[in-house]
Amino acid sequence: MNHYIRRSGSSIELSMALIFTSYYGLVKILINILTHFGFDGDSKTFIIGLLKKYSKTINSTINLTYLVRWMGLFKLFKKILFKN
Repeated sequence: MNHYIRRSGSSIELSMALIFTSYYGLVKILINILTHFGFDGDSKTFIIGLLKKYSKTINSTINLTYLVRWMGLFKLFKKILFKN
């Protein structure tokens, strides 16, 4: 999958949208990112609470990708994905 994303720049957003469509997958990715950068449990609880609060308004992939971009996690996830 990483090789496919690197070859085709236009498919990056589609792949990211497919990854982030699952609510629990998004929470898991957020926890991994927060843990990677050394955040404590309170920060994780805050982010998960924020996602639970806004999960009712998320009803499509487009809205979810805009939420991820708004939080600044799209660029952060791209940096982690292409760190080598």
